[in-house]
Amino acid sequence: NGFDPGVPTAWLVEGLLRYVPADAQDRLLTAIAALSAPGSRVAINTTPRDLTSKMQEQEDARDRMLASLGIDLDVDALWYPADGRTDPVGWFTEQGWTVVCVDPVAVLTGRDRRVPSEVAEEMRSHMLMTATRPGGDNTL
Repeated sequence: NGFDPGVPTAWLVEGLLRYVPADAQDRLLTAIAALSAPGSRVAINTTPRDLTSKMQEQEDARDRMLASLGIDLDVDALWYPADGRTDPVGWFTEQGWTVVCVDPVAVLTGRDRRVPSEVAEEMRSHMLMTATRPGGDNTL
């Protein structure tokens, strides 16, 4: 029957935010909130502000590895910078949503999934955020 803004909705913003400009991200978050009935949820993978320097270290290591292999590729040109972006965690919290953040490694290991040590640190530079708009019957 199509989208009904009066019914709780589940939104997934996975792997998207770094590929859109900061103003487009702000418009997306605003649209999600405007179209969400009580009980709606959104899931976003994001980089916590306190981990941006760690992420930069990983990106520098990646660039050195590519250079050592003779690969001239500006991977950073594929996405927009994190500087000046709205923090989705803070934004949804300020809008009154209930926000929960989890470490992706903890999610996997909590479900008996092995995480190789060589990727665990990189995975921890990301965070899985869910936010729930108050109200509704929690049927999502």
